Amino acid sequence: MDGYYILYFLTQKDSYMNRMTYKGYEITAGPILLPESGRWDTIVYILSERHTEVKNTTFTGPYTFETEDEAIQACLYFGRQIIDSYTPNG
Repeated sequence: MDGYYILYFLTQKDSYMNRMTYKGYEITAGPILLPESGRWDTIVYILSERHTEVKNTTFTGPYTFETEDEAIQACLYFGRQIIDSYTPNG
């Protein structure tokens, strides 16, 4: 399932706006529209490459947002917070 969503979001027209590099990690925002509420859920993919190991981890945020743009910004912020909490010297 995760691989499908990553491929989907990386092939979108404006995907460059959904990604950023932060402290050597690649953060990809993958907001998903929730049909029952019409709000956007926050899903964050963090890709790390250490030596020969590549690791992709998926996180979901605790909040939903009215617009896709708000959800994208929240995903990227949430991704930076996650990275800061797991890296030495934040």
